[in-house]
Amino acid sequence: MTAKRIAIVIELAVGYREDVIRGLLRFMETRPNWLYQGCELKSKELQALHRWCPDGIVVGYHDQSVKQLLRGFSLPTIDVFNWFDLPDSTRVSIDDVAVGRMAAEYLLQRGFKNLAIIGETSAKFAIERRDGFVAALAAANVNCFRIGEVARPTVSWSVAFRTTPDKTLRKWLRELPKPVGIFAIDDDWALTLSELCNQEGIRVPDQAAILGVDDEELLCQMSRPPLSSINTGAERIGWEAGKALAELMEGKRVANPLLLQPVRVVERQSTDIFAIEDTEVLSAVRFIQTNAHRGIGVTEVLRMVPTRRRTLEHRFRELIGRSILDEVQRCRIARAKNLLVTTDIKLSVVAQRSGFSSAGRLCRVFRQVTGETPAAFRRHQALE
Repeated sequence: MTAKRIAIVIELAVGYREDVIRGLLRFMETRPNWLYQGCELKSKELQALHRWCPDGIVVGYHDQSVKQLLRGFSLPTIDVFNWFDLPDSTRVSIDDVAVGRMAAEYLLQRGFKNLAIIGETSAKFAIERRDGFVAALAAANVNCFRIGEVARPTVSWSVAFRTTPDKTLRKWLRELPKPVGIFAIDDDWALTLSELCNQEGIRVPDQAAILGVDDEELLCQMSRPPLSSINTGAERIGWEAGKALAELMEGKRVANPLLLQPVRVVERQSTDIFAIEDTEVLSAVRFIQTNAHRGIGVTEVLRMVPTRRRTLEHRFRELIGRSILDEVQRCRIARAKNLLVTTDIKLSVVAQRSGFSSAGRLCRVFRQVTGETPAAFRRHQALE
């Protein structure tokens, strides 16, 4: 079997990048004839890479000088980042518009009427996350507070950054109407916001709920309180990148871009609040989210919130944007998605633990809501 040489040109770092590389290496274990070589954007390493004569390249850099590297090769190339358009490459990455949409839907479900977004506007992934977020809010007739271009925090937990943050960012944060739900385009930005809120005396999550992206455990736990974040399934991206590269080297066509859906919101204390002033609607929401998996219906909700059904339904729809039954179903589907992604239990058990009467009922409702069956969803979320 002829050996294939694969160049991995990805910035080494913990968190997202590390997970992408891990997924890529897992795929390479299925290709015993693949050899790989890591490379950084340094002249000596690039010269050595040219001499090595790779058969394919996987790229993940935010530095646009990587384009110079690619000009020296005419090879199957996979881009696993989305910082900028990389010519003559196939992009395998998360669907960043869907990430923004998921963030908006989540914060709206928490009852926020004041929503904001923070992050640089120069990176392509940030622009797409912003567009998905703003579009979802517009569909719900909710405005979005934005800030102009601000410098990316390089090491957001450093003493230097904590003592000399951007004054414009401080002012923007102080002047946001409260309570506010803030979508940070990644966990670096989320941690930065959390630190600034603590310095400015803005209580998280009571006055400002913060949601990040990438679910980088270290960054999320460094915050006080810990940060909620969207899990993007970075290992899955690495796996699919390896799979796409294999097909390209075999002369096959692959989708470009190949966009993977974000997995779920990993909830921590930074969003542990409902911005709902109506106490009866708030009680109904909390009861539903705590008990939806137990098979409750509208009748059980009304027992816990003693008011006329028509009155509660009207106020619930006005504040939450959907009916009581729709919220019950949404919570059940969310729980089912989590079980499908994080366990390998049978569909009948997923249905039971999510509040559905049977696997058949789960499949019907799941397909109506998501457009695919639970089995297909699980398969798409898996690495293999």
